[in-house]
Amino acid sequence: MNDELRAELLDRMRRDQEVRLSLPKSGPVPDDLMERWTTVDTDNTAYLKQVIDEHGWPGRDLVGEEGASRGPRSGRGGAAAGVRHAVPRP
Repeated sequence: MNDELRAELLDRMRRDQEVRLSLPKSGPVPDDLMERWTTVDTDNTAYLKQVIDEHGWPGRDLVGEEGASRGPRSGRGGAAAGVRHAVPRP
């Protein structure tokens, strides 16, 4: 298992969820939060692409269960969250 890669995926998942959980319950999303949200998603998309290019899909053997698909709050996270929230490329 690649502990460094696992830790990075989990940290990125934490930042992803931190942004999403700070969204207002109603009304518009403040510009600074929208910028942060876009930055997190864009950075995570580029990082996950790099990981896949270098290692293939970061599955359980590479990053463990939690790094591959599980998160502490939503039940999904790690690499799975990266794909769910990936920024589409033209």
